[in-house]
Order: sequence, then structure tokens, then C-alpha cells
Amino acid sequence: MEPVKNILPDLAISAFLIIVAGCATSDVMLSRHIDSPAVSVTHAVADGTKKVDSGSELNLDSLLDYALENSHELKSIHARWQAAVNQAPQVASLPDPQLTYGYFIESVQTKTGAQDQKIGISQKVPWFGKLSLKEEMALKQAEAVAQEYDAAVRGLVSKVKKSYYEYTWLYDAIQINREHINLLRVVESVASIRFKSSKISQSTLIQIQVEQGKIEDRVKELESLKTPLSNSIYAALGSEPGQLLSRPAVERKALIDLNLDELQLQMTQANPELKRITALKEKQALAVRLADKNYYPDLTFGLSYIDIDGGNDPTLALVSINLPIWRKSLDAAKREAVNRRRSVSESLIDTRLELFAKLDLLIYYYQNALRKNKLYKNTLIPKAQQSIDLAVTGFETGSVSFADLLNAERTLLEFQLDAKRHAADASQRLAEIHALVAAGSNQSSEK
Repeated sequence: MEPVKNILPDLAISAFLIIVAGCATSDVMLSRHIDSPAVSVTHAVADGTKKVDSGSELNLDSLLDYALENSHELKSIHARWQAAVNQAPQVASLPDPQLTYGYFIESVQTKTGAQDQKIGISQKVPWFGKLSLKEEMALKQAEAVAQEYDAAVRGLVSKVKKSYYEYTWLYDAIQINREHINLLRVVESVASIRFKSSKISQSTLIQIQVEQGKIEDRVKELESLKTPLSNSIYAALGSEPGQLLSRPAVERKALIDLNLDELQLQMTQANPELKRITALKEKQALAVRLADKNYYPDLTFGLSYIDIDGGNDPTLALVSINLPIWRKSLDAAKREAVNRRRSVSESLIDTRLELFAKLDLLIYYYQNALRKNKLYKNTLIPKAQQSIDLAVTGFETGSVSFADLLNAERTLLEFQLDAKRHAADASQRLAEIHALVAAGSNQSSEK
């Protein structure tokens, strides 16, 4: 009987050819994976967690850097993207080859001798195009996750900006109210002098003190809001609440006018949610093509070596195919793929319409807040300031009553607070618009 080791050279050659074929396929798939769009749009996320610096002046760019480096949501999506990318080489590879060995418990007698044992190797090869379609589907899924990551980045930037602008408004509101307290203190000192000379009544002096007390109470109310708004920034950063954050840095970036048509075009081309659904739609289109391929059989190639005692040992080349004869199952799989593609297509249309409607509304809110902010800053506040200057001068000389002065002071205070509120609203809406249309970094920092 010929030793088993004499069988190995032929089988080794066969195994080598099969493995080389599998490796070549993997190399091609890996090359395609490296060139995939998903790699270029995904950003690295730091693994370490930093602490928020609450001591120095609060800076928006620093907050954004911290949020992007330490966001648990971004780290989670990034890990899912890496998992999705590594799915591609798996589905693009050939199945593992099969090695079989058989030993005849009772030898089978042939003309040339008894058959003692046999050994074989086989490799299943899916029908032409199946593996490449599966790889492309995996890469489209990875692209969809990459767009989800991009959307999360823009959503996080918008969230941090909105919290920051609200915190900025709070400090502005406190400062304005304190300036009016100082104004009333000046008025009170003038009123005290006039009261001593019996030029005004005590009730007028009391009214000044009451108005001053009301504004001081408003300042206390606003001061108590610092901690909740500070904690909202911590939450946006993905960090546990810590010390009260310091005053936001003063930024003097002009609010800009927007063009609806340009923004709609930009959103259509760059919105990550639309791009995510588009990638899923393309994936489902590939799934339909794969369902068509499943009507064709897979091939299995193999070699089998039979050890014959005292005779020539034959080598048998094998080819087999599976028979896709269960048409009901195949037809159902095809209908499933078609309906999934239709579902994603309808979802893309619906999302696009919703985003357009949302963009229209955000632009309305932004333009309205911008218009009011300009009205207050350029027209109403200067006139109100002029009115109160005249009222204070007139009150000192006795030509203006305290009631008129108080009315002018309240009007100026209301206008100044409204101007800051509309500026904050416009900045917040602009941050949402930038997230929606996927604006570049040069626009995303506009205030």
C-alpha cells in the first residue's frame, strides 16, 4: 500500500491554488474598500476624556473641540462605522475550502487492487458577481453609517452652539439689568437731593426704590438661571456637571443674510441624512441584483485521491452545482428586495420634503429675528437712549416727572433685552440651518 504521504503533493498543489484564488479575491476587495467614500468622510475620535476648563473665559471654538473629541455618541457611531467597513472583506471572501478524508472499513476490491482510503479537497465558488455585489452592499452600508456620523457631528455642533448662545444671552441680560440698576441709583441720588429741598414728594422717591428693587429681583432670577444653563452646556459636551462655567467670550461676528434657493441646493447635495438614505437606496438596488443572481447555481470544484493497495492510485476531478429549483423561495426573496428598495425610495422623498419644510421655517425664524435685531439696534434703541438722556436731564431740572422718566427707562430696558434675545435667537436658528444644509466650517462659526 502506498503511504499516505505520497498523496500530499497533489493535494497540496490543489489547496495552494484554491487559497491563492481566495487571497486574490480578498486583495481586490480590500483595494476597493480602501477607496470607498466612507473612509474619507469619517473623522477620528479621541479615546481619552478631557475635563472642561471652567476657570478661563468660555470660548465657543474650545467647547466645540472638546465636544467632538469626547462625545460618547460619536465614539459609538465611529465604532459602528469601523465594524461596517470590516464587514466588506468578510462577505467578499470565498467560503472556506473543505478537506475530506475517508477510510474503508471494508476494502472495496477493484481490478487493480483494494481501495483502502481516500482524501479530497473542494472549494465552493458562488455564481459570477455574487461576491462583488455583497461587497458593494457592505460598503454602501458603511457609507450610510459614515453619513450618520457626519449628521451626528453637525447635530452636536448645533447643540453646543445653541447652549452657548443661550448662556451668552443670559450674561448679556444680567449686564443690561445691572446697568439699569446703576441708572436708577443715579436717579435716586438726584431724587434724594430734590426731596430734601421739598421739590418732589416722598412717594416719588419710594417709587424709584421700588423700581430698583424689581430689577434687582430680576437680576437674582437671572443669576439663578446660570447653573441650569451651565449644566446644559456640560450635557451638550457629554460631560458630567462641574463648576459653574465662566462668562462667555465676547464675539462680534455679524449675522448674515441667507438665500433660500442656494441653501436648498446645498442641502440637496450635502445633507448627511439625505446622503445616508441615498446610500441605503443604492444598497437595496444592489440587493435586487443579488436576488436575481440567486436564480443561478453556485459551483463547487474539487479533487479526490483514492489510495489503492497494490495498484495505480487514481485522482478524480470533481465539479458540482446546487440546483436552485425552489422558485417560490427565490421569488419571495426577489419581492422582498424590490419592496425594501421601494420603501427606502419613498423614505428618501419624504425626508427631502420634510427637510425643505424645516429649512423654510428655520429661515423664516432666522430672518425675522435678524430683522427685529437690526430694528432695535439701528432705530429703536438709539431713540430710546436719546429719550432717557433727555428724561434724566429734565428730571434733574424738574421739567420732567418721574413717571415720564420711569416710562423711558422701562422702554430702553425692554428694547435692549429684546435686541439681545433676537440676536441669540438668530444665532441659534443659524446654527440649526448650518447643521441642516451641512455648511462648511467657514459658515458654521458665524454668529
